[in-house]
This record gives sequence, C-alpha cells and structure tokens, in this order.
Amino acid sequence: MNTVFDNYCESGGTTKSQNFGLGLDAIVKAIPVKFTLNYGSNEEAVKNFCKNYQSVAAGRSDQTQYQEKIVQRAYQSFDQCIAIANTGVVVRHDVRTLEQVDFYVAPGFGHPITIKGISTSDGISCNGQDPNDSKNSPAKKFDLSTRLELKDNKVLNLVCVRAGQQDKNGNTVFKEGVVTLLTDINPAGNYAAFLPQDTRIAESTASAIQKTIDGLTEQNKALKDSQEKLKASLKTHPAAINSIQVVNGGGYGTVGPQSCPPGQYVSGIAVIDHDNGGYCISCIDGVIITCRPIGE
Repeated sequence: MNTVFDNYCESGGTTKSQNFGLGLDAIVKAIPVKFTLNYGSNEEAVKNFCKNYQSVAAGRSDQTQYQEKIVQRAYQSFDQCIAIANTGVVVRHDVRTLEQVDFYVAPGFGHPITIKGISTSDGISCNGQDPNDSKNSPAKKFDLSTRLELKDNKVLNLVCVRAGQQDKNGNTVFKEGVVTLLTDINPAGNYAAFLPQDTRIAESTASAIQKTIDGLTEQNKALKDSQEKLKASLKTHPAAINSIQVVNGGGYGTVGPQSCPPGQYVSGIAVIDHDNGGYCISCIDGVIITCRPIGE
C-alpha cells in the first residue's frame, strides 16, 4: 500500500493524475475495499484510496523522520566523543534501561577536565559521587550548578534516571530527553546523550501478547505437521484413478454416476479437453475422478 500511495498520491491525500495509465485496474483490485469504498471508475477508486490512506502514510512519514532524528543524535554524540578523545579525555555513556543511562568521564594524561554543569530535560535526574570527596561520602545530585575538576586518576561515574508516566492501560510512557555534560574543553567540549521516546508495555499486556504469540506458534507448528503428514501420505498412497470417460470425435459422450471403492473418498475431479476445443468446444473429452483412502 505504501508503494501505491507514493506512486499515485500526493502527501496531502490528492491524486497524481498524470500517473494514471495501463494496469490501473489490477492495482485497484489489489487495494482493500476499506480504502477505495464505493467507486464508479478506477480513477475514483484511486482518489478514494489517496484520501483514506493519507493518515496512514503520514504516520509512516512521522515514524521515519523520528528514526532519522535518533540516528542523527547518535552521530552527534559520536562526533562529540571523537572531538573530546583527541585531547586524551575519555567520555562515554551507556543506556542501561529505558529509565537509566550511565556516564563515565576520565581525564587525559596531563590533561584535566572541568565539569561545568549537567543539563537535563524535565523528568531526568543525575546522581553520583564526587571523586574529590572522601570514599565514604554519600552520592549527590548533579545539575547545572555542579562544578568539579577531574585530574590524574580521578574519574566520574554518573547515573541519570528518567521518570516515566503510566497511561490508562498500565503502560509506562517515557518522553524523549537529553542529558548534556558541560565541560571546559574547546572548541566543542560538551557531550550530549539523547534518549528517544519509548514505552514499556504493562506486564499484563505483555503476557497477553506473549500468550497470543505462543498460541499462533502452536497453530503454525500444527499446520506444518499436518502438511508434512499430507506430503508423506501422497508419496506412500498415490491417488487412484477411478473412472475415465473419453469422448471420441463424432458424438457426445456422458459419464454415468461414479463412486470410489469402499473405504475411499473422492479427493479430486478433473476434466480434460484432448482436442483443445477443436471438435466440440462446449464439450469435454474426459472426466477423471481420483480416490484416496479415508483418513489419509
């Protein structure tokens, strides 16, 4: 459907009339009725499709754009990491869960680094231990007011947690967010981690989905087993031809009542036209009835 929309429709839901041509009838027949509705011509069917499918295509476009945004932000973080690494300083982050992202910052050899604040989106908080404090000191909150210098063997480990909100179905929704480490490294020493929007499905919903998947898996397995059994049966029990009635040119032949032997059933009926319609176009030259053992 996406390909049809791209070829025949404008993004706003109108039609690209110049694209109408041969083969349109087959395309219209392949489109679900819910998109074409009632129509008097193929052109009208395409117009209805463009109008009704536009919202679906728009959603697809929004999703594609957001995926591109995620990729772009990932490249930005990579570029920032490379720029900082050129000074010998190490900065990296690791997204642990939908809620949590960890940061690690270490100074370079002979190149200290000063953290000049931690910027976070709403709903995100960062905590860690100041490496310049004593080992037994409690963790503290890091925000825009944070100032600390890392040098020699002093490293910073930071944990940032994103809060989610439950919807009416019990799913936890996480809005997109950004955590930025502000540093004194020039010219572009800030390091940002992008957290895309996401949703954690409620356990009850996830269980129901898994149950459905398991059920479909079992059905699929049963169908495959049945198919394999049928294939094996066809190899060991070839179909038996019970009746062939050939019509010789010059007269009409008829096939009387036919039946399969006891314990067998009619598994197929076929007709044959040996003269390719040459003598009697409205007649058939033969009837073949195939029988198979019951239960096979």
